[in-house]
Amino acid sequence: MRGEHRGTVVDLAAQALVVREEAPLMPRIAACRALVFAGALEDATDALTAVVSAARRRGVRAAGAQALVLRAVVALRDDRAEEALRDLAAADRELPVRCWHPLAVPVRAAVEIVAQLRLGRLEHAR
Repeated sequence: MRGEHRGTVVDLAAQALVVREEAPLMPRIAACRALVFAGALEDATDALTAVVSAARRRGVRAAGAQALVLRAVVALRDDRAEEALRDLAAADRELPVRCWHPLAVPVRAAVEIVAQLRLGRLEHAR
């Protein structure tokens, strides 16, 4: 069954992203994650950029950081490792890693390691 309902996933995620400005951010991030899994990388990037902007306007730093990490994942999937590292740095500015939920830290670390490896920076991939 894997992959059989990609169109439905993309449609549902797109519907979830048509929201009022004050709509909660976490469901929007979840919809973006679904777009990433469905391979709709450009749509996911655009939606994540909107989520980051909304999070900054609202002062919701944790959601902004999470959206930036997911946008870094998208950049990696699209072979843009430098951009992924820029998004990670922006996520760190939004919310210092020491303030992150413990389950989010390994995801951030994994994205950085993969980006550094893709750039051939073995000494930075720690």
